[in-house]
Amino acid sequence: SSTWSFDETRLVDRASLRFGSVCAIAGTVIALVGNLLHPRISRFDDPVPDFVREVAGFDAWIPLHLALVASILLIAAGQFVFLRTLKGGPAEGLARLGLGALLVSTPIALVTLGIDGYAEKVAADAFAASPSAATFATAAAIGHVSWGVFMLLILTFVGLTPILLGLAVTRSEDYPTPLGWGAVLFGAGAVVAGLIGLGGQSGLFWGLFLATSGPLTVWVLILGIFLWRGVPEGTALDSWPTPYVVASALGRPVGRPEGKRWIDRVHVEEPQDALDSSRDFALPES
Repeated sequence: SSTWSFDETRLVDRASLRFGSVCAIAGTVIALVGNLLHPRISRFDDPVPDFVREVAGFDAWIPLHLALVASILLIAAGQFVFLRTLKGGPAEGLARLGLGALLVSTPIALVTLGIDGYAEKVAADAFAASPSAATFATAAAIGHVSWGVFMLLILTFVGLTPILLGLAVTRSEDYPTPLGWGAVLFGAGAVVAGLIGLGGQSGLFWGLFLATSGPLTVWVLILGIFLWRGVPEGTALDSWPTPYVVASALGRPVGRPEGKRWIDRVHVEEPQDALDSSRDFALPES
């Protein structure tokens, strides 16, 4: 039999998957640390004055939110790459819906962080420097707007998008099904938290939000690990076929890919002992 191997000068998909993996992992780490450092109010009966004081008294408010902006962009990039791995498989339809949700929810998240991270800080500092009814009213108004778009962030970026990504995972033949249902469960919990939050801040809202957003962040981290482990050294994939991308991460044996969708940039060689076995596949004799 002869062997076929991939032209290493044209390995594009493996690099892209590694890029998505790094984005997902780095984004989740930044998000977890940033949310741990983010101040929380303790009074829910009259939260606006407490919130304004917290913002004015936290000097690192703007840098913290810039870090959260970076985390949103990185997580979105990682999820985008993950959705590309579902192209051509049974989960492609749901993956397209997930991509649509991602494209809608990411700008909402960025606008939320812009209002909360910059506009609210400027207004709170103005009130702290010159307390008056006018400066407080301005800070309070921006705070209400910030809270409203924050609920949209939860309903879309933390809720709807993970639900669709999770459903796509359950339809995939190669990602663990429990991983998908976990995203659906916690995403649904985030949607409930967002609906509760539309009625104002409360201990119930914060408890449910933290109980769902934390695991969902870890879920993205797991996706990043799958993306990193899912492409053996020397593998070239033309259209992001799901089974081969994920097979090594699941520890499954990998057979010869079939069809042009799998192989597009291949050249045939005679067997060479020096070639890495992970990049050589025996073709059946004709």
